[in-house]
Amino acid sequence: MSDDLEPHENEMRTGGSERPRLGDRLRVASLGGFVGREGELAAILEPGEPAPVVTFVHGMGGIGKSALLDVVCHRLVERGERVARLDGRSVEPSARGFLEALGSALGGAPCGNVAELEGRLDRAASLPFIVVDEVDRLHLIDGWLRQTLLPALPIGVRWLFAGRLAPESAWVASPGWTDAVRTLRLGPLGDAEARELLARRGVAQQAMPPLLELAHGSPLALDLGARSASRGSAMPTVDVVSVFDALARRCIHDMEADLRASVEAGCVVRRVTRPLLEAMLGRPCDDAFMASFAELPFVERTEDGLAVHEAVRQAVRSRLASLDPPRLAALRSGAWRYYEACLRAVPDQRWTWRAAADVLYLIESPVVREAFFPSATLASSVDSAREADERTLFDIAAAREPSNLPALRAWWQHAREAFRVVREGSGRVRGFGVFSWSWEVPQAVLAEDALLREWTAHLHEGPGGDRGAFFVRHIVSEGVEDASDVSAPLGIDAKRAYVEQPRLWAVYAATRNPEGALTQLESCGYRRGALSAGAGALAEHTVLLVFGEAGIWTWLSRLVAAGGQGPRGAPAATVSDPDRGPIALDEAARALRLDGAEVALSALEYAVLVELVRAEGAVVTRDALLDSVWRQRYAGSNVVDAVIRLLRKKLGDHADALETVRGHGYRLHLSPAAPAGKGKARAS
Repeated sequence: MSDDLEPHENEMRTGGSERPRLGDRLRVASLGGFVGREGELAAILEPGEPAPVVTFVHGMGGIGKSALLDVVCHRLVERGERVARLDGRSVEPSARGFLEALGSALGGAPCGNVAELEGRLDRAASLPFIVVDEVDRLHLIDGWLRQTLLPALPIGVRWLFAGRLAPESAWVASPGWTDAVRTLRLGPLGDAEARELLARRGVAQQAMPPLLELAHGSPLALDLGARSASRGSAMPTVDVVSVFDALARRCIHDMEADLRASVEAGCVVRRVTRPLLEAMLGRPCDDAFMASFAELPFVERTEDGLAVHEAVRQAVRSRLASLDPPRLAALRSGAWRYYEACLRAVPDQRWTWRAAADVLYLIESPVVREAFFPSATLASSVDSAREADERTLFDIAAAREPSNLPALRAWWQHAREAFRVVREGSGRVRGFGVFSWSWEVPQAVLAEDALLREWTAHLHEGPGGDRGAFFVRHIVSEGVEDASDVSAPLGIDAKRAYVEQPRLWAVYAATRNPEGALTQLESCGYRRGALSAGAGALAEHTVLLVFGEAGIWTWLSRLVAAGGQGPRGAPAATVSDPDRGPIALDEAARALRLDGAEVALSALEYAVLVELVRAEGAVVTRDALLDSVWRQRYAGSNVVDAVIRLLRKKLGDHADALETVRGHGYRLHLSPAAPAGKGKARAS
């Protein structure tokens, strides 16, 4: 194979004797539908001097990042440049996975290490323009890209990254990177551009105003709205709270039931494959059905399956959580059973990482979701420590925790790579932490660190052997008012590291405030350990996350089981006694009984009534109902009010038993006596 680089396989073929491909025609049609973005295209294709090494394009889901990359790649190929394009959703977020994917995209065999890639580029006739879409999915290797890969490659290799989030501050704050990085935020289309896009989609001028109002310049929303309008359905003018929610509902409404169910299932998981969809839906999905799913305008093909566009995914998932929590729970359970079966059948390390990402996506815990699928860019970034950091770090340690200086000195001398530094966008150090695998702790460090000796002994005495992760401590710089500004990014950094060790037995973390630490970590399965070192205010305590003998999979199964399997604490028996009064709840029938007669309830009505019956005579707040029934606080109290109105209607002559306590919530009275203030608190 030639050492020169070949154009990416997905780029347009130009010249040669090959016959045209359908993909070429589809790409031409897609490029023909692109509008606007001239400023961004000029900044990428004609950047001036000095040209940036890395350009980041970021913006919300559906804003047109991938379409912009399509045009950039097409124009680069047209002018004879070499292009390699990667999709972050299809790349294992590890150094090995990225090198293998990039080596293949460059037209050769997968690269085994950085030196091999460096040599291939040194021998190439021309250097490539490397385009990486969905770069958010690769945040686990963000530091490796910045600190190891890019600096090793020849000058002249240019990178274009695209994702939802802005780059971490270290990209522009680290020495040497400031002038090498350019960031472009992709915003909504202007009115003229939005009108042009609709016109190219065949929408008549008189039909545009409601679509423009609904879409607010989002290319995806405009495209989905144009598809609805082209079918002859009227697009309502709405006061937009979530344009994607309205459009997703509109698209799903017109689907036949099986396809709509598959879209709902696809919005619960990270990626869709036929076996997974069959497991979630409980029925076969033939080739024609999968083709119909893949051809939906908001479904994208990836290397390892199909993915619903993130904007539509969030809208449909939110809608399920608000309107049908039991169905959402059933879909999640079906996905989990499938992942468990796959793990037993194919215990392969590479597959395990992808499956871990799939399962993490199912977990509703905010701590877990923010660690692996962040909703925003952290104000501070985490980097490996540099030699130049030594004085700063030890000045911080001397001022804040002088008793730890001997141990920290030993770490710095024998295992400096364990230091993780938190920096502001300006480059100022806000604090640091020490994280290490148990099998990499030097003996010289153990001799100086009493708590670490306790952890090592505990690990070796139990079934964990030498399969532990040690989050030794974090130290905050003076002047940092909120310690979580340091602990949060360090904690996320540690989670990203240990999820790549599927056979890990436990994670040990040191803290001087175990109660405060558990407030943040208990939902992830951490508990307070008996191990400690020091005395009084200087005592360091342990919080411990034990995965178990099966490693990370035991932990994941616990989190999935605890997160979203329907209304919490479903009753095991009838929750109210018919002999006590005219109102009773029959758990076996999942129905309401009024004066002995059965009244059918929807899943939501039943779940809300369970909570009210349990708290009989006490106020249940809207927030408590959102948390226990809908399992989210952002669905909006109006969804609770709507269910309360339906329940009152079904209570009939006993409607006043369900009381609204204004400014607080609701209270249910099961006894025959009417509540105080009967007739005065009916309105919700």
